[in-house]
Amino acid sequence: MYDVRKKCDKAEDKDGPLCYKEMGWMESYMNKPEVKKQLGAPADITFQSCNMQINQAFLLQGDGMHNAGALLPELVNNGIRLLLYAGEADMRKSLSHLIHVCG
Repeated sequence: MYDVRKKCDKAEDKDGPLCYKEMGWMESYMNKPEVKKQLGAPADITFQSCNMQINQAFLLQGDGMHNAGALLPELVNNGIRLLLYAGEADMRKSLSHLIHVCG
């Protein structure tokens, strides 16, 4: 999601405040009633691609310093279905990192 090669225009009609207009596309899709129903998500919950309150709480707890990726194999082995998205130029976690962790 965080492409190190990308320049950002934060204008609403361009990339948006978080530099990725695709985040709005995800929100529109994930908030469709039929998608929520298929996922078993409560109808009254609104999906947000980035919730800054949750992000701040996560950082203030020091969770950013923990290797959460190490938890993924156990989740998958216990039948938990995951959706991970990452690219080769992802600034946070690259595709090669996810392959190493989940491989």
